[in-house]
Amino acid sequence: MRIGAARLLWCMTYFIWEVETAYRNFATWLGEKGWNVITFNWDILVEKALAEVGVTWSYSASESAGVAVIKPHGSINWSSFAQNANLSAEYPHWTPITPGSTLSFDAENPLANPDVQEINPDLRYCLYPGDPDHPQFHTDLARLWAEAESLLMQSDAVVFIGYSLPAYDTFTLDLLRRTCTGKPIEVYDPSQTTLDAFAKEFASAGLYQLPFRSSPYAAALPKKP
Repeated sequence: MRIGAARLLWCMTYFIWEVETAYRNFATWLGEKGWNVITFNWDILVEKALAEVGVTWSYSASESAGVAVIKPHGSINWSSFAQNANLSAEYPHWTPITPGSTLSFDAENPLANPDVQEINPDLRYCLYPGDPDHPQFHTDLARLWAEAESLLMQSDAVVFIGYSLPAYDTFTLDLLRRTCTGKPIEVYDPSQTTLDAFAKEFASAGLYQLPFRSSPYAAALPKKP
């Protein structure tokens, strides 16, 4: 199931190789405003959109250039081979996602499937519900979550797009309570259940029952006067 899910996401990535306008517009917003992204998705849609509009990005907030794309649940183009002391890669372009991490991506060609030949598909690093990895016990995850927390703490405002705020994910919920309470918050989601969950946690949040494509961030960035 784990390997099949990654294969499906790569098939979808190749099928829609040219990113649609809404996501290109969103990537332009990110680049122009200097905003960062925290995503729990495994796909590389955000990275592809940023690349298509010419915006520099990285997987670490500690990197000085471009938009930080922080993925606490992993990514279909990441490998965990460096966690295993018995494994090493001859390919020279595997690069830690953040300094000191054993999670790696192909910095030479980050938008390509690093395991297209299916040699070690079980080394893709994507966390699924019920996986035992936890930031309290996993050094690499702790780094990712620390970067996410730092970005949220430093932010002037937070925009949630398509995130359901699941009650069972108490770790994330506690983080959001610590870092987002009292800040301007916008929530865009077509589900009233999701909006109700945000209203319960963040009473002053601006709630919009809209899918991403109908949100202002999917529209073209207003031209400067």
